[in-house]
Amino acid sequence: MLVNDPFDSPIRTCLIAIWRFRWRSVFVFLFTVTAAIVALFVLPKEYESEGKLFVRVGRENASLDPIVTSEGTIALSASRETEINSIVEHLRSRSILEETLRSVEPGYSTAAPEDQERLLRAFGESIFIHSPRSSTVIEVHCVALNPERSRKSVATLMDLYLDEHMRVSRGSGSHQFFVEQTAVLRNQLDSARANLRDAKSAAGMASMEGGRIALETQISAVETRIREVAAALAATNAKLASLEGKLDGIPEALLSQLVDGTPNDGLAGMRQTLFELRTRQEEIASTCTEEHPRLQAIRMQVRAIERSLGEAEPDRQEINRAILAREASEQASLTAENEQLQLDLAQLEAKLIKLNEDELLIAGLTSEVDQLEAKYLTYVEKCEETRMDEALRADRLTNLSIIQPASYVPRPVRPNKANVLMLGLVLGCFGAIAVAITSHQWNAVRQIFDEPDVRSFQMRERPANRATTGASAGSAGPNGTGQLEEAHAGD
Repeated sequence: MLVNDPFDSPIRTCLIAIWRFRWRSVFVFLFTVTAAIVALFVLPKEYESEGKLFVRVGRENASLDPIVTSEGTIALSASRETEINSIVEHLRSRSILEETLRSVEPGYSTAAPEDQERLLRAFGESIFIHSPRSSTVIEVHCVALNPERSRKSVATLMDLYLDEHMRVSRGSGSHQFFVEQTAVLRNQLDSARANLRDAKSAAGMASMEGGRIALETQISAVETRIREVAAALAATNAKLASLEGKLDGIPEALLSQLVDGTPNDGLAGMRQTLFELRTRQEEIASTCTEEHPRLQAIRMQVRAIERSLGEAEPDRQEINRAILAREASEQASLTAENEQLQLDLAQLEAKLIKLNEDELLIAGLTSEVDQLEAKYLTYVEKCEETRMDEALRADRLTNLSIIQPASYVPRPVRPNKANVLMLGLVLGCFGAIAVAITSHQWNAVRQIFDEPDVRSFQMRERPANRATTGASAGSAGPNGTGQLEEAHAGD
């Protein structure tokens, strides 16, 4: 029977177990450390290479392809995080990994499909691509069995992705498309301009607006003149009709005033002289007698001047005819002018009708030219944008920059000597302790199962010795049994 010592503790029990089974513990410890050392030489060495891409704001995410925006502008609200995630997913795509593996592994292309799939899966598991949170840097890691393969894998992957990113972010064939469309629009524009020029030449005017203003001004002037001539003709007709019946009753002194023309200065002087002589005659007659010489002389002068005036002035009939002829000629002139003005007005109205027709034709041609010019300028701009894209693509200028090329690290990342040795030491210590404690506990359990056999043996021996040892057994009592049990417990 086991007797527990009240002064025992788990640490003391552990130390006792280690000391009692010290050779087992040392063996387990040395075996574990030796296994860790052997693992350092047996396990394959893995080398890691790292490269970093920087994503900045560029033409790829600040504008759209010219073909997309040829009919208008599309507003997009893609965030930078979305762009980074798209680039990461593109880097992980199967096509990029296959192209990289073809460059790194020469036998990949000639391998069987099953082997290709296996190599591709293993290569994909060795590639780690991620972007730190709130960062525009993408890290690319590759783990391989030699440092050169690891470095080459990362370098090839980033180089292939730059080309693929240029292809994906910029439309292929856009420049040639816009060059062809620009040439077609240029021919259409030249043809439309030629048609507009011919239409303006046929219309006989350089500017439709200027021609319309000039024509409207002429029509307005002719219409105004027609109204003036009509009024003058009506006045002349009325005047002629009035003079035909009333010329005979007009005094000769007033009749001569109706005759227009250049005045006769000689007759006017004679009339003035006659008026003066008649005035002097009246004065002399008031102061002298009829037989006075001065009065007689003035009367003779008056008669002579009156005779001269009578011979020089036309008679009344001639004056009447001259007045009527003058009015008739004025009437005929106004009538002819009115007819001519009517013809001119009809011609101007015909020109206005023709101008309206030409204006409609020229307006359509002008609108066509304006539309073609706007399209042509748009396509020229898009052609220049696509040319710039082609140039950027040829020079591999993109919003992705390699801020850290693929690194060459000759020191393996796995297995780590310090970590493996530390792990071997820790596992050796724990294994030694565990073996010692387990062995100690196993011994205790085995003693418990072996104790009933000892008691049964004692019970069989007691009846045979009871007669001879009765006194001594009685004197021993429980103490003797206790000593035997202690002896068995000691064994």
